Amino acid sequence: MDMMKQNYDQWLLRPANEDPIITRIVKDKEPQIIPLTEDDEDWEVRLQTAGIKSWIGLPLIREEQVIGLLILDHDRPGYYTDAYRDILVLFASQAALAIEKNNLFDSHQAPNPRFGASTQHQYKNSGSSSSG
Repeated sequence: MDMMKQNYDQWLLRPANEDPIITRIVKDKEPQIIPLTEDDEDWEVRLQTAGIKSWIGLPLIREEQVIGLLILDHDRPGYYTDAYRDILVLFASQAALAIEKNNLFDSHQAPNPRFGASTQHQYKNSGSSSSG
């Protein structure tokens, strides 16, 4: 069982450029709907994907760069329509913005060695004087 899970994970975590569908989404920066996976020449039928009948992938784009992907699948053929795509495009743009804001926040939270040590020293001193 562990070996099967390990193989499953390795296939799902393969480099994006090894998947023609993902490569197309990243290159074109456009959503990709597959209404019936068995009809798509690039779809790989594997144990892990056997139940997937329809699929949609959307690029998360900030400043003309793909920073991630939103991927959904369903067991019903034709589930993802243009209407779903339109809604998910809005969601994907908000998700990309949230990721960018989080990355900006994280980059500003990196400790500045000079500032951090000074603040830590002041905190320790104020704590000891107020208790004593």
